[in-house]
Amino acid sequence: MKKYRKALIIMSILTCLIIQSSSVVLARAGGGGGGGGGGGGGSSSSSSSHSSSRGSSTKGTPLSNVMSFIWMTVLVSGTTIVYKVRISFKRKKSKEFMSNLSKEDCTWDYKSIRKRAEEVFYRVQGAWTKGDMNIASDCISEAIYNSHQTKLEWMKMRNEINMLEDIRLLKLKPVGVVDFEEDSNDTIWFFIEASMIDYTVDTLTGSIKGGVPRHQSFVEYWKFIRGNDNWVLDEILQKEDVDESTFINRKM
Repeated sequence: MKKYRKALIIMSILTCLIIQSSSVVLARAGGGGGGGGGGGGGSSSSSSSHSSSRGSSTKGTPLSNVMSFIWMTVLVSGTTIVYKVRISFKRKKSKEFMSNLSKEDCTWDYKSIRKRAEEVFYRVQGAWTKGDMNIASDCISEAIYNSHQTKLEWMKMRNEINMLEDIRLLKLKPVGVVDFEEDSNDTIWFFIEASMIDYTVDTLTGSIKGGVPRHQSFVEYWKFIRGNDNWVLDEILQKEDVDESTFINRKM
């Protein structure tokens, strides 16, 4: 199994080298955050775009500018509130569903699963920071191990290390539960909101290549599956890649 893992990781790294020698590895276990040196290019072009748009735009009246600002603030606030309400509703339904399941199968005990998910979150981030997913191998699936370890090996080849500091798990809410007849297929999706200091350092020069050394918050969705001995992390999705309506509670 170890030989298979190493072979898969080596093949993945070679693929990365062939496809794009300057590709950027997303920072933070799961992606996002401060990427490597290539991120600067995107920032530069963005700045150029803003500069040209300023030159060609026409100025509005002070009143219209204020009204536009107020309208945008209300729109963003309203969207955020609706999103939070949807997540809270899904949390309530998922907890109720897990409570019913636990009456027949104690493995579905909500408090135990939540405690396990919190433990896995910190262990995965710790393993990522130390550049060795073996540290968390007992709480992640084969797919997550191979994906993360490949990215870490790729960063080592680029002389990069992703620094994650002052990690804080702010919210952890179940949003989708599926109970299969075959227990090993059981799944739980968690809404995760956290914050951390996330930046990438050049191991040769010690300079910061990406990200900023200050706290930033983020939202992700983590999928857990029932392993042989305990729940393990199997997938991580970013907020923008998720349609919350797909998370449902059901028995299969």
